[in-house]
Amino acid sequence: MLRKSAIALAISSSFFLSGCLEVEDNNDDIVAAIENNTDAQAELKSVTLTGSVKHLLTGESVNNAQVSIKIGNDWSEPVAVSNGLFELNELPKNSDFVLLVSSADGSFQERAFYGKTNYGIAQLGSLEVSSAETVQFEVLLNGENTPVAGLEFSYSISTAFNMYNEFSNRNEHFIRSTYNADTGMYSIAKVAGFTDLLLMDLDVDNDAVDDFSYNNQSDSISQINISELTNGNTLYVSKTAENAKFEVRVSVINELGNTFDNLNFVSLKNLTKGTPATFDADSKEYIFEYNGSSKMKLLLPSFVDSSGNRYDTGEVNLYATNGGVSVTNSSFNNLNRFYELDDGVLSLVIKPRVSSFSSRPRVVSAIADETSQNFYMFMEAPIELVDSAASLIKKRQITVVKGTDDENDFIAQGVTQISFNDVSVPFTSSLKYNDTFVTLSPAAPLVGGHYEYNIEKVSVKSTGEVVNISAASSFRIADQSPFDINQLRWDNNNGLTDGKTIVLKNTANEDVGFKRKSNNGSLYLPASIATLSHFKVNLLGYTANGKVNPALIESTIVSDGNINISEINTVSVAVNETILIDDYSVDFYTSLPDRQWYKLSNNTYQIENLDDNQLSSKNNVTFGYEYAVKGSSEIVTGKITLPVL
Repeated sequence: MLRKSAIALAISSSFFLSGCLEVEDNNDDIVAAIENNTDAQAELKSVTLTGSVKHLLTGESVNNAQVSIKIGNDWSEPVAVSNGLFELNELPKNSDFVLLVSSADGSFQERAFYGKTNYGIAQLGSLEVSSAETVQFEVLLNGENTPVAGLEFSYSISTAFNMYNEFSNRNEHFIRSTYNADTGMYSIAKVAGFTDLLLMDLDVDNDAVDDFSYNNQSDSISQINISELTNGNTLYVSKTAENAKFEVRVSVINELGNTFDNLNFVSLKNLTKGTPATFDADSKEYIFEYNGSSKMKLLLPSFVDSSGNRYDTGEVNLYATNGGVSVTNSSFNNLNRFYELDDGVLSLVIKPRVSSFSSRPRVVSAIADETSQNFYMFMEAPIELVDSAASLIKKRQITVVKGTDDENDFIAQGVTQISFNDVSVPFTSSLKYNDTFVTLSPAAPLVGGHYEYNIEKVSVKSTGEVVNISAASSFRIADQSPFDINQLRWDNNNGLTDGKTIVLKNTANEDVGFKRKSNNGSLYLPASIATLSHFKVNLLGYTANGKVNPALIESTIVSDGNINISEINTVSVAVNETILIDDYSVDFYTSLPDRQWYKLSNNTYQIENLDDNQLSSKNNVTFGYEYAVKGSSEIVTGKITLPVL
């Protein structure tokens, strides 16, 4: 399991006090400037934080509290609260901080407050704390009532000032449980007056897969509030998917108890491959082999018996757990429950429903699979696809038309039109399992982007009637290019680079002259960040026309494989070009290639708008970084200085 850690090269608070920072050789000028720039240091230490500490339940001032603050990696010495009030002076401006309120005598639970300094004096208001008691509880294995060790329970009472966006990514203050192997009991501090959810780490072997699942005794809620936890509570967990091997035997009967023989009955361990059942003519059972830990789906397509009765499509989902088998989401009555194995065999009896649909068969399931790039739809009854009623669309594909592209396109010279449109993508289709299972596949492998499959209508095979079904599924194909930290760019989007005009003439052949756009810098990141599971960057400082400005601002770009910033397209045009567009997700005046990027705007950092980096005037931005590639536990850290382009 990947554990997020602080960036190894983040600047500590000693940087702000001494002006000393060890960096790479190519940043010697930054070090020298910091050491000699006393004005910058005086300006930097210009923030004061004040506030009070009160008890959450009584509202009274807390006088036995102490306050410490962390900027970078180092904590300040605790400052005693006087008459419930505190004041922290000479703090760096525009920097992320953690403020910790603690008790010297343990009379209340310490609490962290996250925020970002601005300028001058900031009133933080009342910081509320509360006392805690230790509660003990046991965790038992459902069905066996034996103690379960190796779990961790935690919650956080930390909070943030003024909607601080990075709080959830930076919060590292959690109250965690301990386990006593002698008593089989867990213990945790319960803070009075707080109602936070108790987080459960049920992954004992740290392989990123939970080994247990939790349900309360009503079997309907899978979480618990810390306020609900009391001394002596018992929580029950069940083992999750296990590596198991057993035989599944299924009898398919009608309302008279007669068996149906030689049906097209299949199992799926994934959507791309079905395995037909083996039919035992003696026992009249369909036999499947379960081997592994993933969920197995049994599909019984719609069929017609010898008397002409049509039966609906049905499915059974099952997985190994707690030494037996759990059946869920079954289309057949009375199957959804836990089953014990009998000598390594799971025996089921199912009775398919006689078809009752009048004209519109039900969609049993419809899903797009990102790995295969296919769309799979399972229908209640046999169908045929209708021409032009199925589609594969690439969403919001950018189209750029410039005034010089085509004299017949009605776009005047000197004008560039940009639009985002849904574009049809060629695909193939197939039917199987008695024409109840539809597969749509792209004619060629899909490139990165957002896509949607849609089937609006089908023809009912038994009647020929065309009916509306509207089965759709969207998915995203991520860029799979290897991530390279050196592809990061800082561009001020001003139409210049190195002080020189990027595009000299517009599409009407008119010189740009001395026109330029105002600086509006942003961090541009390649689409390959989609291959990362974790990516954090810290602004460590920037140089503006030779003047060094230290800073410390954290940003989490990717967390748990999810990208937290917006996509942007770059399209290079002259600054005197007229642009027709009804979308704001395009930057026009960068020095970057025309393509899709991810963008972290300067609003995140609130630093001054920087000019181009030139030999005569240095302008750059320095970041610390930390990232991990999906599927790897290795965390890569380092530092990079980006010239302003």
